[in-house]
Amino acid sequence: MCTFPSNKIFKSTVRIDRSKGWGLSFLISLFFSQALAAKATVQPLKDIVCLDQVTKALDAAGTPKEWLRFPGGVASRIPDYGSIEVYPEKTKTRFVLVGPKSTTGFMLETPKCEAKILFTKPNRPSLRDIDVAELLHKNKNGGLIYVWSPHMELSVGEVASLKDYGVKYPVTVAVDAEADSELLKKIVTDKKLPAEYAQAANSSVLFAADIGIHYPSTVFYKYGRIVMRIPGYHGSGLKEIAQKVLK
Repeated sequence: MCTFPSNKIFKSTVRIDRSKGWGLSFLISLFFSQALAAKATVQPLKDIVCLDQVTKALDAAGTPKEWLRFPGGVASRIPDYGSIEVYPEKTKTRFVLVGPKSTTGFMLETPKCEAKILFTKPNRPSLRDIDVAELLHKNKNGGLIYVWSPHMELSVGEVASLKDYGVKYPVTVAVDAEADSELLKKIVTDKKLPAEYAQAANSSVLFAADIGIHYPSTVFYKYGRIVMRIPGYHGSGLKEIAQKVLK
């Protein structure tokens, strides 16, 4: 159990169990606050609203390792805890803390910056915005994010053959986050798919690219940005498509 630090002006208590992630016990009283020394850890967020409250959440969870930008926000790993994804808007800031066992979303809105819990749910293997941010940062020359569904026959057939296509760029695979878990488990076992192919596509970047309109969908990225999404089954033609899109 750990709490937000407090000073003479700010009083805030957030109970965090590191073995269970963020709990629902969220007792908070907010007053106008002064900047903490820990604010240095969130310099990439210096222009967001409710900065002090986000800073205190970070101080409670741990020190961000490296801030990476992605379309719509920034994210960082937190050693020995998990990760944080921050989504700044004009009058509010949303952020998601991924702990060891659970994920919790928060919203802070001006003028009071009172924290609201948006959701708390158990963790599952997922491709999140932090993961997409790392891919965009790492693979400057381009890559693919392939999202499939166990409910679509062509999608199942293609994901099982994906490694045989000889695509010259890094390919990351995720599955429809709404897919039936039992069906997914059966197909992964029957097709002997790599375990990472069952990670859920839980990324706002991918949702913004409209991956949910049709499965499979392939998202292409290069130079730190999303280039385009191309829906549908392509077979071995995916290699040529990738070369044309990412050349």
